[in-house]
Amino acid sequence: MADIEDAVLCDLTPAVLAQAISSLENNVLRAMDALHIGSAVTLKADMFVSADKRQCEAATRAGLRVELV
Repeated sequence: MADIEDAVLCDLTPAVLAQAISSLENNVLRAMDALHIGSAVTLKADMFVSADKRQCEAATRAGLRVELV
């Protein structure tokens, strides 16, 4: 639980879905990866962390600060 104690829940709002759809239209992504990006953009995340290179590239294009792990 210590790993997620500062986690934020994000509802699938129209803004999240719109950003996810935009990510899908402009990148080669799986739907869940696009939803993660849409949530991060909508919540104005400080950092987007992923081990998926394509997802990181798409997140960078969406304006997020990205860390590939």
